[in-house]
Amino acid sequence: MKNTNAHDGRGMRDYKNKFFQTLSEKLSQEIPEVSLAALSLELSKVSELKIQPHLIDKILSEIIANGVSKNPLTITKEFVTLYRTYMHSEPHKTPDKQLKNYEKEIELAIQMSERQEREIWYNYSTFCTHFLPPSPTDKKEISTTYPNNVMTISSIGDAMLPYGSIPRIIICYLSTEAKITRERTIPIGKTIHDFVKKIGYTPSYIANGTNEQVLEHLERLYRTEFSHDYSESRYLEDGTKETLRHQKSFKIFDEKLSFESVKDNIVKQQMTSVTLSETFFNEIQAHSVPLSLEILKSLKRSPLALDLYVFISYRSNTGRVIGIKLNDLMNQFAIDYEKWRFKQRLTTALTLVKKMWPDCNAIIKENTLIIHNTLPSVPTS
Repeated sequence: MKNTNAHDGRGMRDYKNKFFQTLSEKLSQEIPEVSLAALSLELSKVSELKIQPHLIDKILSEIIANGVSKNPLTITKEFVTLYRTYMHSEPHKTPDKQLKNYEKEIELAIQMSERQEREIWYNYSTFCTHFLPPSPTDKKEISTTYPNNVMTISSIGDAMLPYGSIPRIIICYLSTEAKITRERTIPIGKTIHDFVKKIGYTPSYIANGTNEQVLEHLERLYRTEFSHDYSESRYLEDGTKETLRHQKSFKIFDEKLSFESVKDNIVKQQMTSVTLSETFFNEIQAHSVPLSLEILKSLKRSPLALDLYVFISYRSNTGRVIGIKLNDLMNQFAIDYEKWRFKQRLTTALTLVKKMWPDCNAIIKENTLIIHNTLPSVPTS
């Protein structure tokens, strides 16, 4: 029997360029070339299905109307889920009826996209240029510097400063949840076991194991204050120089509950959420940097590699070559040992970053870290 639909017999693989064009028109923006390969890979999951252009148009309109994301990859993932569902539904239903009857499937796809978005984590932009101590310190306060920027990190009361990879990962996790859910109060699991797994570590109840370390750094972060002081200058027509100084103090979160207590092998669940401070929450919404969850987890054994990755991610999209003296970088990274040792460790850290991010276009030459324009480590919207 002859096909009545001109597109019958053709698969999505043959239609992908038209799909890209339709998606671009509905978003009113060009799809970055770097994203096309990822989108093509998603479309290949429905390559065996026949094409119904009207249904494709309708599904894309429904997804975008829900306004969950303007990320082409996230939208394409939702589309693939819904298109397969519709095409496998009862054949007598028209596309219009299918769309009306599948509101629940749309909601499910949105929920799935939110989980998929967790593959991209976020960090507060200021925490991409100012960093916690990489190792234990007896200091109650440290200051890190960046051009026209000073960040003072202070412990409150008798607390010690957080250090190492764990608090860095915790901050990224909390920032990501706040960014995606747009809620200040963040559920973090019924038990410490749950939370440790969520941030990419293996739970361990042994003395000084992962669970205890996570609990310790949660407490340290709760009792840490950040003070950010930065300035902006401009010259007026008469040659007068004006400097505007910004000062902001904040904590990561305002409220937390205790996790759990264990006695006679009985676990009493206590902690379920933390509440971010209003200032930090607002800063995350306005100034966040996307990062690869896979890369963050792969580098979590090295605080210096984590810091280098987020710093390069933040600085590599300026469109120009950037050079940072190692002495200046040490002041940002809260390093207090010799420069020659820092250079050795930074070189090793950069090797780790490039292994996970091959497009990373940064080198260390003499006593300078040089960052060229680099393709991002995560898909761009």
